Amino acid sequence: MVYTKICMIFNSIKKMNSAIILAGGNGTRMDSNIPKQFLVLNDKMLIQYSVDQFVKNKNIDEIIIVSCNDWIQKLKYIYNNISIIKGGTSRISSSIKGLLACNKMCQNVLIHDAARPLISQKIINKSLNLIQKYDAVIPAIDFHDSLLNKTNMRYLDRTKIKKIQTPQSFKYNLILNAYKKLSKKNNQFTDDLSVLLNFNNKVSYKIFKGDKYNFKITTSFEFNLLKNILYEN
Repeated sequence: MVYTKICMIFNSIKKMNSAIILAGGNGTRMDSNIPKQFLVLNDKMLIQYSVDQFVKNKNIDEIIIVSCNDWIQKLKYIYNNISIIKGGTSRISSSIKGLLACNKMCQNVLIHDAARPLISQKIINKSLNLIQKYDAVIPAIDFHDSLLNKTNMRYLDRTKIKKIQTPQSFKYNLILNAYKKLSKKNNQFTDDLSVLLNFNNKVSYKIFKGDKYNFKITTSFEFNLLKNILYEN
């Protein structure tokens, strides 16, 4: 009986799920003095929309925000029970800092862009369910426009191309080891899955249907689109 209880406790501990929110970017394409993730809509910074969704999810055991240094204290005032650390000089360096800050008992990790404020519980839960079966789980949506490679003027088959979203979910040790093998000067990767596949292309992965509202705020166009969506609701 005692042995059974110990096994139950151990199993619950080893399945710890961590969420990393990447908020270290400066948002240079936004044409704003304030990084886009800290712009305010409806009395909330954009980053709060996504963080609050992860806070709400009962299957997320810890949250780590990787932030611009100038905004750490403000975030700590809002989220006094969340780990908030200084980001790196690139998305890649911020990801590795977030991974290294995870609890040692972390088994699965979800890495999300703070600039995607409309992340849904459905996407988070789908990610958590699928990561039990795969090494990596990625939400993505279809392209509906024609796609042209301007170098050779050839059209691409849009049915075979996806727009990648976040959170990107991984078995923690796999993605951590991939980042540890990465050169500090290597900034060619634009997301975490590309880092993992560069390290090990034999991992099992699942790309599932994302959400059109889970778009990334990159320019004033997406910011105004978000504004309209929030005001309509």
